[in-house]
Amino acid sequence: MLLEFRGKRYLVDGIHTNHDLEFDGVPETLLERMLSGGGELADLDYLLFTHDHPDHFSPAMTQTYLQNNLVQGIVLPSSGSRKLEKLRQYTEDAGIRCISPVLRDGQSETFQLGDARLTISGMRHMGAQFQDVQSCTLLLDFGGRTLLFTGDSDYNAGCFAQALGGTGIDVLFVNPLFYLSTQGRGIIDSQLRPAHVVVYHLPHAEKDRGRMSSFERTILQETEKQQSPFRLSLLDELGQKITL
Repeated sequence: MLLEFRGKRYLVDGIHTNHDLEFDGVPETLLERMLSGGGELADLDYLLFTHDHPDHFSPAMTQTYLQNNLVQGIVLPSSGSRKLEKLRQYTEDAGIRCISPVLRDGQSETFQLGDARLTISGMRHMGAQFQDVQSCTLLLDFGGRTLLFTGDSDYNAGCFAQALGGTGIDVLFVNPLFYLSTQGRGIIDSQLRPAHVVVYHLPHAEKDRGRMSSFERTILQETEKQQSPFRLSLLDELGQKITL
């Protein structure tokens, strides 16, 4: 996800491939241009990553990007693979600002990224098999307009209340599992109360074949059953732009 604010560009969970995974990665031709320092995604100002899983983040590719592009700062998970530690060491050696706070579940810390404020909150990754993985939420405040990326955070109401209780959310980005979960929708409706929900981390819809992804179909069917107090958008096309 690429965001722009006051001349700065912020890329969230945007350097990965995912050849063998259900969720689509960055197309190889675009990724090759990025990593070599070319194309429209060259010299991004800030790179932000929620957690160290290959459908969100490739430490090795990110290091290549840093070697060939001018970047003002990077936000990294505090724990993960050896490649993540190698990347963290590279940022230190290269003098690149690296934000990687060690957080307890529900704990938050705030940083300044250009004219934006970033609040990182510690959460667990959803799914019993991934409970040892921390998947942080990223709250970006763009001049009073707040955007919350939940990554693959588990729908733990207590952690969300502790980390983000009382925080007004304008735009919420969630994966389809969070959105379709009863617990996840409870957090969305009762705690976060966003004006706009964007379901991202979807497989690219096969528009040229007139088909809709199974996730999209389920989301739309579920949404049709109820009156939602927020605007809903599905982010599932390469290059898709949404007015926030």
